[in-house]
Amino acid sequence: MNKTLLLLLLLPLSLCGQNLTITPDNIHSLIDSTFKLSNRGDYDGYFHIINQLKNYLRENPSPVLESGLLLGEGYIYTDLGYLDKADQLFHQNLEVAQLSKDKESIALAYYALGYLTQEKYFAKAVNSPAKDECLAFFEAIDLLKELKDTLTLIDAYDAQGYLYFMQNNIPNAITYGKRAVSLVESIKFTDSAPNVYSNLAEYYIATHNFETAEAYLTKATEWMSKHPADVHGEYKYNVRRNLGTIYLHTGRRSEGIRLTNEALQYAIESKNSYLLKETSMQLIQDAITQNDFKDAFALQSAYLERQDSLHQMEMALHHDRNQTMLNIGLREKDYQLLEAKLHAQHLLVYAALGVSALLLALLASMLFFYRQKKRFNTNLREEVARQTEVLRISNEALERFAFVASHDLRTPLRNVISFIGLIQRRLKNQKDPNLMAFIGYAKEYANHMNRLLNDILAYSKIGGQKELAHEVVDMDEVLHTTLELVKEHAGEKKPGIKIAPLPAVIASYTSMMRLMQNLVENALTYNDKPNPCIRIEATETDDGMALISVIDNGIGIEADYHQKVFDMFTRLHNLEQYPGTGLGLSICKRIVEESGGSIWLESALGEGTTVYFTLPLAKTGAGSTVRSIKAGQIEKQLSVA
Repeated sequence: MNKTLLLLLLLPLSLCGQNLTITPDNIHSLIDSTFKLSNRGDYDGYFHIINQLKNYLRENPSPVLESGLLLGEGYIYTDLGYLDKADQLFHQNLEVAQLSKDKESIALAYYALGYLTQEKYFAKAVNSPAKDECLAFFEAIDLLKELKDTLTLIDAYDAQGYLYFMQNNIPNAITYGKRAVSLVESIKFTDSAPNVYSNLAEYYIATHNFETAEAYLTKATEWMSKHPADVHGEYKYNVRRNLGTIYLHTGRRSEGIRLTNEALQYAIESKNSYLLKETSMQLIQDAITQNDFKDAFALQSAYLERQDSLHQMEMALHHDRNQTMLNIGLREKDYQLLEAKLHAQHLLVYAALGVSALLLALLASMLFFYRQKKRFNTNLREEVARQTEVLRISNEALERFAFVASHDLRTPLRNVISFIGLIQRRLKNQKDPNLMAFIGYAKEYANHMNRLLNDILAYSKIGGQKELAHEVVDMDEVLHTTLELVKEHAGEKKPGIKIAPLPAVIASYTSMMRLMQNLVENALTYNDKPNPCIRIEATETDDGMALISVIDNGIGIEADYHQKVFDMFTRLHNLEQYPGTGLGLSICKRIVEESGGSIWLESALGEGTTVYFTLPLAKTGAGSTVRSIKAGQIEKQLSVA
């Protein structure tokens, strides 16, 4: 790739904190020194310099240099994990590059969009990329052919092949992998050669063509032995892991285990959670294939311990990065304030000179001051918006972490439940009642932990994955489907449920199902009557919202806890009295608030509970709802027993 355009990312640490004098004579020397700051990871220093370069380009426009700045900044945000911001910068870079009509800049812009698409797949941030992202590598390849930039063309072929591989399109992955290999073998030297060979081998491994895969990995090994000083650590990792895979599948297990362990050691030392999972799962799967469940369990435990350690390090690193982004925003604000201060000083000079001028000049100066103040206020508002965006990114990252953490815990917990079940069946003829009781307690609490993790996952998904789509939802249909789902929950109770006609609302169908299921199950669970009575009613509020109420004759809630029960992990009873995770009403509250409504309850101990919530009504025309809820005078009674 064209390193000059990418080097605009960073500048030496010694330059940070200074106001640089940038001229056409020294700008390229500044660009050439940027790798030092890149290796240090000093992003605060980087953005300090970038802001000055942007100011320089405002006064000295250069589309090629502006494209380079946007490209480099996009790669920085990609490395930091802020893919939405990187996407914005890469698309802006493409527009600037196309305006410059510089083919090399345009090719690099398309390459960057393709690279971002790969990162989104790695981060599982997309199900299917945008159309321009799908075609990005193809556009880059056409331009690179025209420019005869063989080195970058090798990278583009290789990257497009791996993108096909991640999409499980193995034939196309092999086609582009072969094109990259063909170019590698047509030139004297490229340090990406072992990675190109290894990636193509990985495609053949996916088709179980181990002989061809091993041939390409042999070429990679020979290249690395000839150029040991030019081998990247991750390239060596890929070759060892792929060779280990082949050996494990072709009867050379001891050698395969050795190579895979070497790859695992690199993953541990590089603190890369993706590589750690990849190699650990390979070793665990091999142990299971060999029926060595003890070794598999030990490997699984070691992997979970390492992964937990990496999660903690990644959270600390993420906090540092967020602090860096906050510092960057404050630094930009300092530049704006300094610029406004300098302008104000100039205006004072002009005002002193204009004292003896005409009244018109004085009025013009006052108008100018007003505009400057307005501009400063505008800049301040923009800064607040930027800081809000930084906090939003941080909150999204924390929600993703809660989702991933709880999701990753479910696999070992399921294993624990399975093993307890095996022990329980193995010892079913034991005459020791205490032992069987202890096993029963262990299984009960493990199942409770599993339900708790499911509820945490459900809570973290609400809003964060944009599941609350705006659509017309028939609440009658939702409720009738819900009643079918809760029949088993009723157990030996024979509840009577009365339902008034319900309106159509603007919300998410899936979220409304979860909301109504939680509320109906609560009404059944916290009810000490053999024949619980539940009523579900609806009316319209003065401000045009649907007000829906779920009324039961259960045990009720003391007044002190009417607000607290909506907090996460709030339980008013122990598990022996009533089951539950303490998240049901928290999930209900988040669903309703994300849908634009509110939720509350009224209750007295021993006298039942009424839960109220509001949702936006669906409209068909001028002020009319999809279904009239004021005409709902006839109620129908359903039995879920």
